[in-house]
Amino acid sequence: MRSFFVLILMSVISTVLCGEITLVENGQARASIVLGRRPTKSAQLGAFELQHHLKLLTGAVLAIEEAPIAGMTPIILGGQEMEGGECSVIDSSSGETVRLYGKDSPLHERVDYGDPATFPPYQFSYNGTLFAVYDFLERFCGFRFYGLGEQHTTFQ
Repeated sequence: MRSFFVLILMSVISTVLCGEITLVENGQARASIVLGRRPTKSAQLGAFELQHHLKLLTGAVLAIEEAPIAGMTPIILGGQEMEGGECSVIDSSSGETVRLYGKDSPLHERVDYGDPATFPPYQFSYNGTLFAVYDFLERFCGFRFYGLGEQHTTFQ
């Protein structure tokens, strides 16, 4: 019964994301990635990964900003405090905003996408927002991650 409920819930979320929210149209960005003023390292890396993978898929580059851009659909990363173990959330219940967040370790140093030494640690660290981005890319954008790196990533 629980798996049936989850399937129905995912179907509703999928319909909302695919039917009402446009991220890219005719190769032009219609959405922006919103990180806020003091994002965690997990949220920062998630923003870079989302931007990179959507560019691979569509050719469009979504801006990464501190606040929403007028006229653009905001994809808000992080900014939610969560209790418990590792978890990630995809929320599009408003129909106009996508929120990707999870439990993140409170690390706020700057992430440089070209320097893996600045990435959030994977051991003994929570990276829920980053995992929410990967879940979003797999569930709604057609990506499959079979390992680390582009040689282990596929999409249609």
